[in-house]
Amino acid sequence: MRDIDKHKTLMIYSNCIGGIVRNPDIYGNIVVWTEDQNESTNVYVRDIAKNETSQIYANWTGSYLSVYGDRIVWMNDSVTGDNYHSDIYMYNTSTAETTRITNSTYASEPAIYDDKIVYIDSRNDPEYQEDRDIYLYDLSA
Repeated sequence: MRDIDKHKTLMIYSNCIGGIVRNPDIYGNIVVWTEDQNESTNVYVRDIAKNETSQIYANWTGSYLSVYGDRIVWMNDSVTGDNYHSDIYMYNTSTAETTRITNSTYASEPAIYDDKIVYIDSRNDPEYQEDRDIYLYDLSA
Protein backbone atom coordinates (compact mmCIF):
# COMPACT_ATOMS: atom_id res chain seq x y z
CA MET A 1 0.00 0.00 0.00
CA ARG A 2 1.26 3.41 -0.81
CA ASP A 3 1.84 5.95 1.96
CA ILE A 4 0.72 9.29 0.54
CA ASP A 5 2.35 11.18 3.41
CA LYS A 6 5.80 10.33 2.02
CA HIS A 7 5.04 11.67 -1.46
CA LYS A 8 5.09 15.27 -2.56
CA THR A 9 2.29 17.16 -4.28
CA LEU A 10 3.42 20.07 -6.39
CA MET A 11 1.23 22.81 -7.85
CA ILE A 12 2.69 23.44 -11.29
CA TYR A 13 0.31 26.19 -12.37
CA SER A 14 -1.79 28.69 -10.47
CA ASN A 15 -4.95 29.79 -12.21
CA CYS A 16 -4.95 33.33 -10.85
CA ILE A 17 -6.73 34.98 -13.80
CA GLY A 18 -9.97 33.05 -13.53
CA GLY A 19 -9.80 30.93 -16.68
CA ILE A 20 -10.88 27.30 -16.88
CA VAL A 21 -7.93 24.88 -16.92
CA ARG A 22 -8.46 21.62 -18.86
CA ASN A 23 -6.84 18.68 -20.65
CA PRO A 24 -3.62 18.10 -18.66
CA ASP A 25 -1.19 15.49 -19.92
CA ILE A 26 2.31 14.58 -18.79
CA TYR A 27 5.35 12.74 -20.06
CA GLY A 28 8.58 12.80 -18.06
CA ASN A 29 9.12 16.39 -16.93
CA ILE A 30 6.83 17.94 -19.56
CA VAL A 31 3.24 18.89 -18.70
CA VAL A 32 0.76 20.38 -21.18
CA TRP A 33 -2.72 21.81 -20.60
CA THR A 34 -5.24 24.29 -21.94
CA GLU A 35 -6.81 27.30 -20.32
CA ASP A 36 -10.00 28.98 -21.50
CA GLN A 37 -9.98 32.71 -20.84
CA ASN A 38 -11.67 35.73 -22.42
CA GLU A 39 -13.48 33.55 -24.99
CA SER A 40 -10.26 31.97 -26.28
CA THR A 41 -8.23 28.89 -25.42
CA ASN A 42 -4.49 28.97 -24.82
CA VAL A 43 -2.08 26.02 -24.65
CA TYR A 44 0.71 25.90 -22.09
CA VAL A 45 3.72 23.64 -21.62
CA ARG A 46 5.73 23.37 -18.42
CA ASP A 47 9.13 21.81 -17.97
CA ILE A 48 9.06 20.69 -14.33
CA ALA A 49 12.84 20.14 -14.17
CA LYS A 50 13.60 23.64 -15.46
CA ASN A 51 10.67 25.24 -13.58
CA GLU A 52 9.62 27.01 -16.81
CA THR A 53 6.14 27.56 -18.22
CA SER A 54 5.49 28.78 -21.76
CA GLN A 55 2.37 29.57 -23.72
CA ILE A 56 2.74 27.80 -27.06
CA TYR A 57 -0.63 28.71 -28.61
CA ALA A 58 -3.19 31.48 -28.24
CA ASN A 59 -6.72 31.31 -29.66
CA TRP A 60 -6.33 27.54 -30.05
CA THR A 61 -9.24 25.59 -31.58
CA GLY A 62 -8.07 22.07 -30.81
CA SER A 63 -8.73 19.34 -28.27
CA TYR A 64 -7.32 16.01 -27.07
CA LEU A 65 -3.76 17.01 -26.14
CA SER A 66 -1.21 14.21 -25.83
CA VAL A 67 2.51 14.61 -25.10
CA TYR A 68 5.54 12.36 -25.52
CA GLY A 69 9.08 13.73 -25.20
CA ASP A 70 9.25 17.03 -27.08
CA ARG A 71 6.17 16.29 -29.21
CA ILE A 72 2.61 17.38 -28.52
CA VAL A 73 -0.28 16.14 -30.67
CA TRP A 74 -3.89 17.28 -30.80
CA MET A 75 -7.05 17.36 -32.86
CA ASN A 76 -7.82 20.68 -34.54
CA ASP A 77 -11.26 21.30 -35.98
CA SER A 78 -12.70 23.82 -38.38
CA VAL A 79 -16.03 24.64 -39.97
CA THR A 80 -16.42 25.89 -43.52
CA GLY A 81 -20.05 26.61 -44.34
CA ASP A 82 -21.94 23.46 -43.34
CA ASN A 83 -18.81 21.28 -43.44
CA TYR A 84 -17.10 20.17 -40.24
CA HIS A 85 -13.49 19.04 -40.63
CA SER A 86 -10.79 17.93 -38.20
CA ASP A 87 -7.18 16.84 -38.48
CA ILE A 88 -4.28 15.82 -36.26
CA TYR A 89 -1.36 18.21 -35.72
CA MET A 90 1.97 17.90 -33.91
CA TYR A 91 4.03 20.61 -32.21
CA ASN A 92 7.72 20.04 -31.47
CA THR A 93 8.79 21.96 -28.34
CA SER A 94 12.49 21.73 -29.32
CA THR A 95 12.04 23.31 -32.76
CA ALA A 96 8.79 25.28 -32.17
CA GLU A 97 7.46 23.78 -35.42
CA THR A 98 3.90 22.64 -36.08
CA THR A 99 3.26 19.80 -38.54
CA ARG A 100 -0.07 18.66 -39.95
CA ILE A 101 -0.20 14.87 -39.57
CA THR A 102 -3.50 14.02 -41.31
CA ASN A 103 -5.53 15.26 -44.24
CA SER A 104 -8.83 13.62 -43.49
CA THR A 105 -12.51 14.37 -43.13
CA TYR A 106 -12.67 13.64 -39.43
CA ALA A 107 -9.52 12.58 -37.56
CA SER A 108 -9.76 12.82 -33.77
CA GLU A 109 -8.53 11.77 -30.33
CA PRO A 110 -4.79 11.33 -30.98
CA ALA A 111 -2.27 9.76 -28.63
CA ILE A 112 1.50 9.70 -29.11
CA TYR A 113 4.17 7.29 -27.93
CA ASP A 114 7.73 7.24 -29.22
CA ASP A 115 7.51 7.81 -33.01
CA LYS A 116 3.92 6.60 -33.29
CA ILE A 117 0.66 8.53 -33.30
CA VAL A 118 -2.67 6.70 -33.09
CA TYR A 119 -5.98 8.39 -33.79
CA ILE A 120 -9.61 7.74 -34.68
CA ASP A 121 -10.73 8.54 -38.22
CA SER A 122 -14.12 8.33 -39.93
CA ARG A 123 -12.81 8.81 -43.48
CA ASN A 124 -14.89 5.79 -44.54
CA ASP A 125 -18.10 7.47 -43.36
CA PRO A 126 -17.67 11.22 -43.99
CA GLU A 127 -21.41 11.91 -44.05
CA TYR A 128 -22.39 10.54 -40.63
CA GLN A 129 -18.99 10.02 -38.97
CA GLU A 130 -20.23 6.89 -37.21
CA ASP A 131 -17.93 4.34 -38.90
CA ARG A 132 -14.80 5.12 -36.88
CA ASP A 133 -11.51 3.29 -37.40
CA ILE A 134 -8.18 3.50 -35.59
CA TYR A 135 -5.10 4.47 -37.60
CA LEU A 136 -1.40 4.57 -36.75
CA TYR A 137 0.95 7.19 -38.18
CA ASP A 138 4.65 6.32 -37.93
CA LEU A 139 6.89 9.41 -37.73
CA SER A 140 10.01 7.34 -38.42
CA ALA A 141 8.74 5.89 -41.73
